[in-house]
Amino acid sequence: MKKQATTIHYSLILLLFFLAFYWQDRYAIAYVDDYPYAFMVTEQATNYLSVVDDGAERVPVTSLADAVVSQSRDYFKSNGRFVIHTLVQFFCGTMSIERFALFNSVVFALFTLLFLRLAGWRKGLFELLALLSVIWLLMPHKGLVFFGNISNTVNYLWTGTATLLFLLLYERLPQRTVSPLLLAAATLFSVVTGSLQESFSICISGALVLMLLARRHELNRTQVILTAAYVVGTMVCVLSPANFNRVESNGGIGFNYHVLMGLLASPPFLLVVAAAVVLWVKGLWRQACQRHLFYVAAIVIDLAFMCAIAYNGRHQLTVLNVLCLLLLIRLGRDYGIARMAWARYTALAIIIVSALSYLPILHVRKTYHDTFQALVEQVRQSTDGTAYTHDFDTLTETIRRWPLLDGYYVSTFTISDWDFYQRSLSIYLTRGRSNSLIRRVVK
Repeated sequence: MKKQATTIHYSLILLLFFLAFYWQDRYAIAYVDDYPYAFMVTEQATNYLSVVDDGAERVPVTSLADAVVSQSRDYFKSNGRFVIHTLVQFFCGTMSIERFALFNSVVFALFTLLFLRLAGWRKGLFELLALLSVIWLLMPHKGLVFFGNISNTVNYLWTGTATLLFLLLYERLPQRTVSPLLLAAATLFSVVTGSLQESFSICISGALVLMLLARRHELNRTQVILTAAYVVGTMVCVLSPANFNRVESNGGIGFNYHVLMGLLASPPFLLVVAAAVVLWVKGLWRQACQRHLFYVAAIVIDLAFMCAIAYNGRHQLTVLNVLCLLLLIRLGRDYGIARMAWARYTALAIIIVSALSYLPILHVRKTYHDTFQALVEQVRQSTDGTAYTHDFDTLTETIRRWPLLDGYYVSTFTISDWDFYQRSLSIYLTRGRSNSLIRRVVK
């Protein structure tokens, strides 16, 4: 009876966490890529952004079949994310972001449960609250990738959730008897997950291959098959002809110092660096690397990939931050840090700060959302194509003065000095009839 009551308590806490996320996500704002993704990529288009050009053919996405056809073309024009961008186009074209928030919140709930499993949650109430608070407080750029616009959340939260499930299968399936049907399903899932998003799949594939080489005598048949399947999926994504054009257009291979600024704004990475220094001083770093080879390798490979090949924003640090958080928690368990008094006091502080920050952040997100909706309504009713952006721009500037709000919990943007945004918002509001609904911006 006591065990049953405890399970109910855990379930209620997780349900409240889900509802808290959904309440925040209700105030997400569709912007940037969401608008062009609402339209099909044509045979003549240069890429998915061409839909905003003068004279472009604009066919709205009205079904999953439309999204599949569109991405079958875009695979050769923009990048290799066929599966994940099919979902992006389907959602952008067929539903409002308010309706999408419910689907996104369900995926976040799955992400949370999978994170708890991989973090080794041992069914303690205090530990549960601490782990949930870690996600809320220490996971950076949530405003972009967890409860941001449709394109970003599907690309990063949804891919992250599929990746966590793959890692759980990779860890747990070898511990049980796997039927041919289950193995076939897991293999197909691995291929699909590997093909979703290169910022995830490249580092995961690299770490899996390293594990295969370093521990070839320890891995069983299931892990070898899942590794091969995931790598095949990665190749489907990475070897898209569009990716090579994309790298070349971004200046080719070379060091990207902007990554350093993103890393300095990522608490999980900074904490891993601090933990590595402490372990090195105590002579435990080599032991820790051997025990957590997969996580260490994936983090290093992802750093190398972003520094040398592809980095265009802090949202691309999502997989790095998730892996860093999981590695930190696992290191804490290995060396008994969670049982130390200072660690428990720190966890308590994180829980308290998380609880106290929730309502102020909700207020900021709602205010920003409502201000933008007022701007959109003013544009709809304008008779001369003038957009008066003073209130929205002022609020954007105010939020950007607070680094722990901007990006972390709120995605800020402006349409004032960005012609592409004005065109894309115009086609979205007119369902493709015009790219010049907004003709003039008055700040």
